[in-house]
Amino acid sequence: MGTFLKVAGVVVLIAGAALIILSIAGMWWFADWVSPPGVDFEENVLPMPWGAFALAQRLGVMLGGVLIILGGAALFCLGNIYNDVRQLKDRLQP
Repeated sequence: MGTFLKVAGVVVLIAGAALIILSIAGMWWFADWVSPPGVDFEENVLPMPWGAFALAQRLGVMLGGVLIILGGAALFCLGNIYNDVRQLKDRLQP
């Protein structure tokens, strides 16, 4: 179980890092997955300069990536703790 949590944590860490890298690079093709079907995202925004909206969108995606990375780190640490407790339990039992 601990090894699974550690592997899942690493996978989530990589996914969060990829999300941040893609947002910095400006590749927004993956944003279509998030928007509901039949709704054109660009037509339903408030009228504001496109540069400010793009900056806010990138900052939001980067913040989401940081939160995903924190979740991956938490999974990795939880797996590590699980393995350590299991080893201690095995050592203490005769």
